[in-house]
Amino acid sequence: MQRTRRLIVALVAAVGLCLGASPAGAHEPGMSAVLLDVGDTEVAAELQLPLDRLEIAVDQPLTDAPGEVVDTYGAMLTAYIGDHVAASGDDGEPWDVSIGTVSLSTIDGVDHLIAPATLTPPSGVVGDFTLDYDVILEFLLSHEIVVATQPEGGDRVVVGTLSHAASSIDIEATAPSGSVPSGSFPSMVTLGFDHVLDGADHLVFLIVLLIPAPLLLGEGRRWGGAGSPGASFARVVQVATAFTVGHSLTLVASAVGWISVPSGPVEVLVAVSIGVGAVHALRPIVAHGEALIAGGFGLIHGLAFSGILDNYGLGSGATAMSLLGFNVGVELAQLVTIALVFPSLYVLSRGRGYRRFRVGAGVAALAISLGWVVERVGLWGSPFTPLETWAVANPWVLVGALGAAALRSATRDRRTSDRSAPEAPIAAPVGHPPAPPVGLSSAPGGLTPVGRAGRG
Repeated sequence: MQRTRRLIVALVAAVGLCLGASPAGAHEPGMSAVLLDVGDTEVAAELQLPLDRLEIAVDQPLTDAPGEVVDTYGAMLTAYIGDHVAASGDDGEPWDVSIGTVSLSTIDGVDHLIAPATLTPPSGVVGDFTLDYDVILEFLLSHEIVVATQPEGGDRVVVGTLSHAASSIDIEATAPSGSVPSGSFPSMVTLGFDHVLDGADHLVFLIVLLIPAPLLLGEGRRWGGAGSPGASFARVVQVATAFTVGHSLTLVASAVGWISVPSGPVEVLVAVSIGVGAVHALRPIVAHGEALIAGGFGLIHGLAFSGILDNYGLGSGATAMSLLGFNVGVELAQLVTIALVFPSLYVLSRGRGYRRFRVGAGVAALAISLGWVVERVGLWGSPFTPLETWAVANPWVLVGALGAAALRSATRDRRTSDRSAPEAPIAAPVGHPPAPPVGLSSAPGGLTPVGRAGRG
């Protein structure tokens, strides 16, 4: 019973760790986009809504006959969008929001509903404002929305992303001093860093590969005990390097137009890669194959990274510096994740409870990957969404809990080691012979076994 209880606790903790690896939900096959053209008297917006995500939000079979969506559901969708878009100025006064005629378009192989909108301030002069937007987000908690602006006379600037936890954003009417175009090196570093930390799927994949990294390969193709710190660190370097090489190759190839793959299948394969990593954490697929898995599926993750560049309008037009900046941001996020997670994993791996944790984490990651697969093929939403909503809002709690567990494990193992160590013999007082070993008695003729001493 105690073992079952511990396994359940390990499973729940592992689910939280996997889901809480980032401060936002999983990256989805079709992110929405809000493109703002800021003028002097009004703001023109284009809302790009993936049809399969919108279908879940409005609970209507939009993807059954995409060509009939505008005629059949156009009025309903226009009203729905209008109810979930709002804007207000710095003074708190609400702006007028009008939604134009919706249309259908295909972006990166995915059907999107395109909704034009106009935001008009009551004063007739556009100033800084706040955009409140939860189209789709209200019902699909893991969805993400890209927001970009183009102030009059300025370059296009990526403002950020919206999520269920943060569905409003402050917009500056004019390009602020010191701002940089969306394709510049600094902004691309930030974009790459934020994208990884805003996409739990990439981090869960990395974490499930880190879990067995400290372990030696045991008999019968099973995981054994912990290896040396040097060997464990070397395997982590191999995993990180292989993942970097893999996603860099396909990111560059996709950005320069050598390959083009629709985002839908790519995101399904990203979810599958997590399942493969989870199975490897449970039982080695290949002897110390974490680097092989990281490199192979890194190619798939690179295609997913290229999709985010397309969403920001930087796909085939990305410059070498833009790609380098994005890659640097991705690597920084990866290094931060390793630095926060792996030391605790290594300490835990030297304790007796690591097998329960490893099995719990593997089962949790496998279940999460299956949930994302069924969501991304459009069958239904992931059943882990409520837990994900809590976990992604409390990443530092989970990282702290992992560190506390590692500290407790190290302390407990040290105490156990101290109790099992043989006691040093007590020194005999000066001038007296040392005490005889247990089971022997001292006799004038020497040491005699107790109970067999000669008669005097």
